[in-house]
Amino acid sequence: MCSSDLEPFTERTLLRNISGTGISFVTENPARYDFGQSIEMTVFSTGKTEKRYAIGSGRVMWIDTGAGESPHWIGAMLDNLLSIKHLNEELKHEAAENSG
Repeated sequence: MCSSDLEPFTERTLLRNISGTGISFVTENPARYDFGQSIEMTVFSTGKTEKRYAIGSGRVMWIDTGAGESPHWIGAMLDNLLSIKHLNEELKHEAAENSG
């Protein structure tokens, strides 16, 4: 889900909350995050019919390590509104390109 300014990495995680200006998620690796760290994110929906995802970027605003016990939460402020993409349409477009 995220990549940092320092050492790029990808982490699959659970979204806790999303609002107009922020996002929070659970992590098993809180030490990988620093206050003010720039992150890029992709959020996938779990809908049954139309699959969508959103992409965006932001900065880490808080880190809750839960006194050393899981779960650990990360909060980030979004740089802009998340851009919503329709995975079903992209897959159809890709299939059409590959068949022709």
